[in-house]
Parts: sequence; C-alpha cells; structure tokens
Amino acid sequence: MKLFHAKILLWLAILFSFTVSAQASQLDELQSLARNGAAQLALQTMDRVQPDLLRDKKQWVEWEKARISIYQYSNDWQALAQRVDELPTRLPVDFMRWVQTEQARAFIMLGQGKKAVWVLQNLIWNLPEDKAVTQKWLPQWRRLVIDSYINYQQNEDAKIAATRYYQGIKEQQVDDLLLRAHIYLVNNLPGDAQTILEPHKDDMQ
Repeated sequence: MKLFHAKILLWLAILFSFTVSAQASQLDELQSLARNGAAQLALQTMDRVQPDLLRDKKQWVEWEKARISIYQYSNDWQALAQRVDELPTRLPVDFMRWVQTEQARAFIMLGQGKKAVWVLQNLIWNLPEDKAVTQKWLPQWRRLVIDSYINYQQNEDAKIAATRYYQGIKEQQVDDLLLRAHIYLVNNLPGDAQTILEPHKDDMQ
C-alpha cells in the first residue's frame, strides 16, 4: 500500500511539473505574440487560459505580471490602470507593491500625475519597518513622485521632492542633472540650474 501511495505521489509530481512547464511555455508564446503586434489577441487568449487564482495563486500572479507587461508593450496605459483597480484582494504583498508601482507609471503616461501621487503616497505610508523592503522600493517611489508632480505642474512640490530624493545620491547621471536643472527652471531659478549643470558641461557634449 505504501509503495502504491508513493507511485501516486510521484505521478502527481510529474504531472504538476509538466503542467507548470506547459503554462510557462504558453505564457512565453503569448508575450511574443504581443511584442509582434497582436496584443489584443494575446490578451483575449489569456482571458480564456490564465490559471485559476484559487487553485494556483503563484501561477496566476506570473500570468498577471505578463498581462501587465502586454499592456505596456501596447501602450495601453488606461487598461493597465483599470486592471490594477479591479484586482482581487489578498494577493501577495510584494506583487501588489510591484503592480501598483506600474499603475503609478501608467497614470504618469496618461497625464494623471495627481492619481500617481495618490498611489505612491499610499505605498510609502504603508511601507513596513523592514530595511530590505525599504531599500528595494522607496527610492523608485520617491523618484516617481518627482515625475508625478512635474506631470501635473506642481513645480514647488517637485523641487521639494527632488531635494529630498537627491540629497542622499552622490553619483548622479546626466539625466538626473538635467531633471534637477529642469525643476529649477520651472521654478524660476535659472541660477540654481546653471550651478547644477556647469561642473558637468563637458560630460554633456
């Protein structure tokens, strides 16, 4: 009897591995389809074959990440933002942080910076006292807050957010310097913009 049970468990394990492998292969094919211009077809197929959330939450999450990526491939920012709003509850915390971060990016692309700020502030306020989590997420959220403020012309808030963000960053890329200069310019501070750029003018040629 024990041998019989062991064979059943082995068979189930093999079947599960084949199922996961087949799902991964199918997901790769759908993403490739989307990248080649057939995003709607890929999404319609996903609606039919995405694993059930209650039966396999891990696979469902992987498919949902792929769905979000397809929206991004096709620049369908409205669909992305709406999809996040309609997600079920009790999903993995790290997945929710990722997908809401992508929703904030979508709002920025839609010119809805105020909504992006609301999403990002909610993420920041709910950040746990965990150093690893903070290091992973907080810098990118603060950077997106700057973009969000610029997006809906809250120039003073953008300057304050940029000052807070960049004060701890010693080595800054050209894009960072140009962003800071832009923020000073829209706040009618051309002298500060020049001060930022002058030491790096050779790097920008």
